Amino acid sequence: MRPAVRVTLLGPLRAWRDGAEVELGPPQQRLLLAVLLAQAGRPVGLDTLVDVLWEDNPPSSAVNVVRRYVGALRRIFEPSLPARATGSWLFGEGGAYRLAVPPQSCDLAEFRELTSQARKLAGSGEPAGAVGVYVTGLQLWQGRVVEGVAAPARARAAFTDIDREGAEVTLEALDLALTCGLAADLVPYARQAVAMDELNEAMQARLMLALAASGNQAAALKTYETIRDRLADELGIAPGPELASAFQTVLAPPDPAVLPAQLPPDLPTFAGRRAELKSLASEGQVTVAIDGMPGTGKTTLAVHWAHSVADRFPDGQLYVNMRGSEISPAEALRGFLDALGIQPGQIPSTVDDQVALYRRLLSGRQVLVLIDNVRDAASVQPLLPHTAGCHVVVTSRDRMTGLTAHHVTLTTLSYADAREILVRRLGQEKVDAEPDAVAEIIALCRRLPLALAIVAARAAANPHFPLSAVVAKLKTPGRSARTIFEELRLPLGGAVPVD
Repeated sequence: MRPAVRVTLLGPLRAWRDGAEVELGPPQQRLLLAVLLAQAGRPVGLDTLVDVLWEDNPPSSAVNVVRRYVGALRRIFEPSLPARATGSWLFGEGGAYRLAVPPQSCDLAEFRELTSQARKLAGSGEPAGAVGVYVTGLQLWQGRVVEGVAAPARARAAFTDIDREGAEVTLEALDLALTCGLAADLVPYARQAVAMDELNEAMQARLMLALAASGNQAAALKTYETIRDRLADELGIAPGPELASAFQTVLAPPDPAVLPAQLPPDLPTFAGRRAELKSLASEGQVTVAIDGMPGTGKTTLAVHWAHSVADRFPDGQLYVNMRGSEISPAEALRGFLDALGIQPGQIPSTVDDQVALYRRLLSGRQVLVLIDNVRDAASVQPLLPHTAGCHVVVTSRDRMTGLTAHHVTLTTLSYADAREILVRRLGQEKVDAEPDAVAEIIALCRRLPLALAIVAARAAANPHFPLSAVVAKLKTPGRSARTIFEELRLPLGGAVPVD
């Protein structure tokens, strides 16, 4: 009776006879067995075996050594085999040897049979069944072919071909699983294939897609970052189209129901700046940069205008106060991505990838972006959507000459606009009652909106005080006026001439 034999080469080379593992002999004998197994029942010429085992330097006894190895292997499979008997496993045929191992006795043969079954199921419209069969076949892989067996280059080439075959089948299975919602079943085998060939971009891309389809976007993004860095460090190249496409796919689009609405409240007492508002509303201006000395009302103007045109941007409004240099572009980007519905685990770790995601999300959308209190043009660049449907307004104390934009510089208000601010905050009657005090307040505040707003707020808090009393306090050394202008980093100065 033929003994029950099982040999494996999809990983370490091992063999069992009747359930008990057997020793396969010295290294070259093991290599001979591996070469015969890799040929999957096809005959291998004696000369080829000699060449594979010793390459260009065979000993004079090479043929006899091969025959001795063949005899030893026959007795490993069938210990009771008489001397010189062929047995039922390893046959000599016209100067060649052939190892006849049925699918149930060899993992490679079984893997190929299962792959064939899976392909038939997929072709007959049974993708879920096919994925199950693919998984059964991929479970047979325990590492590289004949891992641990030392082999010359000519022998190793055949083993590498089988490794490549396994990778191709893994890709087949992954592609099918991704179409029928079973990607999670293939993740362990994709990881194993990646571990065997870390620079295989196609496999890395499928692993990313499978991880994302399984709900693990963070791991998918980490996979991308790892292979991107490795390609750069080892080969000096960027990810190819397949990896780049997978990266874009992994970055799930935002929920269309999530519309950002980050604008600060509009100021109901806003007054003046009619020419500037008209300039902001000019058609074709994708980016507008508002600059001006502290206190000129840059933020107030930008927010007021943003609210007035919000209905022109149906996909929402984004806002960030950069606080000069306190908030980094990366922090601002993360805030924007969060407002766009991206979960923390989906946000890439590098600023470049965050920028790519941000711009992809805004591509084709109509969003108003207000970037307030910016230090310089460099800190704005990563936050620009670069899409025609979006409009960007930037405010800064300094004119950002390095930013391609329509520039609007704010100076002090006209006397009429300054008076209108006081009217809106204090009421027409109170302002009309003391025209001289009003003129002095406007002059002492240098027609700056912020200074006027602060003074008006203090006057409103003491409604029984006449405006002349407010003027007296402003003129008192070390009192209100000094506090106001020190906060604005402006010198106490003379009045601005009335227009």
